[in-house]
Amino acid sequence: KIQTLRDDISSKITTFSEEPEPSQVQDIQKEIAEKIKGFVGESLVVQVITALGKPPCQWAMMGLGSLAREETTPYSDLEFGILLSKETEETKAYFEKFTYLLHLKVVNLGETILPTLVPNLSGRFFDSETPRGLAFDGEGTQGKGCKTPFGNGETFTLLHTPDNMAKYIGKDEENGKWWYEKEPHLPMEMLNFTWIAGNPHLVEEYQKAIK
Repeated sequence: KIQTLRDDISSKITTFSEEPEPSQVQDIQKEIAEKIKGFVGESLVVQVITALGKPPCQWAMMGLGSLAREETTPYSDLEFGILLSKETEETKAYFEKFTYLLHLKVVNLGETILPTLVPNLSGRFFDSETPRGLAFDGEGTQGKGCKTPFGNGETFTLLHTPDNMAKYIGKDEENGKWWYEKEPHLPMEMLNFTWIAGNPHLVEEYQKAIK
């Protein structure tokens, strides 16, 4: 499905003039975003839930980054969070497993470079063998990346109720500091989002919460 999408987009781009109309570019980027969301939400996520069983609560997978801005390409990484109707040990444990299994399915596409899987290799090892393509958002440089439910493993995760997820826009109540002081890129990333799978009403609740 991914290769078919890439071939289709490549053939359409070859019909563009050297200076295409902005509307042409916008239309094709919107098409890419919708097809990537469809592939993830209707193929990979369905397989994960089939393996794990029925989720213990209402949930929604919320796309972030270039996917949300409709600036994605057929080779962009996958940035997303998961919204929960209730945040308990049971619900978080289920969706942590959900994220692990989804990650394995994305890795099995064969387009995840080694430094993304093993952060200690970042900056010390260049993976020249693995094709670049659809992969989980890696840790990247300090303050960037990590836009998955696992977060950065230190200051934030992206597995919350809409109200708790929206707190990344404002202040961290534990120390009274604005989140952008701790994670400069996080608040802006959390302002652009799109529904991928699950209950779309939770994404609407998140939108209300950030306002």
